[in-house]
Amino acid sequence: MYGTTITFEGNLATDLEIKANQAGGLYVDAVVLVNQGKDRPATRWAVRITGRTAENMANLNKGDRLLVTGTVVTDTWKDKTTGENRYADRVLAQSVGASLTFARVTGLERNTKTDTVDDQ
Repeated sequence: MYGTTITFEGNLATDLEIKANQAGGLYVDAVVLVNQGKDRPATRWAVRITGRTAENMANLNKGDRLLVTGTVVTDTWKDKTTGENRYADRVLAQSVGASLTFARVTGLERNTKTDTVDDQ
């Protein structure tokens, strides 16, 4: 069963690496830091992005600001050393986009044949 759906805005903590799973599907495991204010530490979210969205994230770099919507799930595994159960929350991203709150758009790329631009 899946957890709660959340939306947050934060910065990429590291550069991204696109990976392939055993079935050949693409994914990215990202860390997004959400600033909570001057007197509080940032919240660290582990985020898994899959499929086409993972491909589209290839041009993003450490420090880029993102909006993420996804479902919080808890990963469970046995510690190899102690045999104890371990737990960690992760967000399975449903939607990821560049935040324009502190960014400036300098160009627009259109990739479909039906898009036209008027030269007026």
